[in-house]
Amino acid sequence: MKKIIVSLLLMIFLSCNNKSVKNFKDGSVEFTSVDKIPIVVGTLNGKQAYFIMDSGASVSILDETQSKDYEFRVGTESPGEISGYGGNSSPKDTYDVNVEIGGVKFDGIYRSQDLTNIISVVKESTGLNVVGIVGSNIMKEIGLIIDYDTNSL
Repeated sequence: MKKIIVSLLLMIFLSCNNKSVKNFKDGSVEFTSVDKIPIVVGTLNGKQAYFIMDSGASVSILDETQSKDYEFRVGTESPGEISGYGGNSSPKDTYDVNVEIGGVKFDGIYRSQDLTNIISVVKESTGLNVVGIVGSNIMKEIGLIIDYDTNSL
């Protein structure tokens, strides 16, 4: 019974957490941490979106099942394979992608694939609907540092 109450309180806390965007011009952008995985709010093509920040991912991926909702196009399979939570896959090219977090454009190459497994785990834990993963290919370009002590980028 105690575990159920603690779990419910944790879910309520995470879902009520302030999800407003703090601009990088203010020094940093706060993130919500789910099992030590940073999740940040931003926009994808002008619509509010949540992203996993994953410095261990060499490529940035958008969930192709949400391409219509966020108005980006999915092309053909990109060369090469990626390995991740769901095993190995061949991601697809994406077009018309504009990601912004904390007032900063996160320009770079985004690939797409079905991220349903990852998204469902995060949604079950937090209620947040993640649309993609920002990987090291983009983090490195903008000089992003993840500060786990302050839960900020």
